Amino acid sequence: MILAIYGTGGMGKDAYQIVKDYPTIPWEKILFIDDTREEGMEQDCEMVVFETFARRYSPEEAVIHVGMGESINRLKVTEKVKALGYKVVSIIHPHARIAEDVTIGEGCQIKMGVVVGSHTVIGDGCVLQSYSSIGSDVKLGNYVQISAKCHISDNVTMEDNSFVGMHGCVSEGVHVGKFAIVSMGAALFRDIPEESVCMGNPGRVMGSNTTHRVYN
Repeated sequence: MILAIYGTGGMGKDAYQIVKDYPTIPWEKILFIDDTREEGMEQDCEMVVFETFARRYSPEEAVIHVGMGESINRLKVTEKVKALGYKVVSIIHPHARIAEDVTIGEGCQIKMGVVVGSHTVIGDGCVLQSYSSIGSDVKLGNYVQISAKCHISDNVTMEDNSFVGMHGCVSEGVHVGKFAIVSMGAALFRDIPEESVCMGNPGRVMGSNTTHRVYN
């Protein structure tokens, strides 16, 4: 079976580094897909455009991990490859500590040092960056991103495509709406609605995310 990492930016490179840390790599070959660059090499692996990949490998021969930072881009690419029959897989660092009863959706990326408590549900396409901690009974919707060294307390609900910046904290029982952003270093103690941007300590709604994008 072939593993194709779709994306050669930071998230794609991180996925490859996670796989290299596996005690035993479960795929016979790893390659990259990037539709914005000329075909060649990336991280000592072959890099091709998706058209070339799909021509060479059937859904029975390859699985895909979508390594893109912007959540709506991950969603669009995931929908494209699944429509053609490809399975989208999660990549989880062997040094992440995840309770046995945690549910993890497809296409997630969970990095080194992440801790996840019991009875937590992680939706499809989520990204948990290095050394973030997620409490117990947390519900992360689809395509949620938790940046490095964040803390999400028990019983928090984060709706689809929401985001917490580096060193951000979300207090117990808080509800974060769809496409909401908790900015870097913010400490959130109350619910925030969808598309809101929260900043500061204590966190306050200071803007809106009507573009549904974090990075650009």
